[in-house]
Amino acid sequence: MNAGVLPTYQFDDFSSAAKNTLFNETYTVPSNIDRMGYRLKAKSIEFVEQSFISKGIGLGAIQISADGQLIVLMRDR
Repeated sequence: MNAGVLPTYQFDDFSSAAKNTLFNETYTVPSNIDRMGYRLKAKSIEFVEQSFISKGIGLGAIQISADGQLIVLMRDR
């Protein structure tokens, strides 16, 4: 596991393949960033669509969007 990422709730809901993609892809930061979050671009993380209960989330948490791309949540999350 990457030392820069701490797994929290919902981490175990993702497959080993999805976790492997998360930790082994090279990400770029395109221009669509703002105070809400930094979208990252790489190979999509595949997952089974689920309904998650909304919870408070910390600065720097990683969200996986519906298209499988990562969003690092920033100040206005």
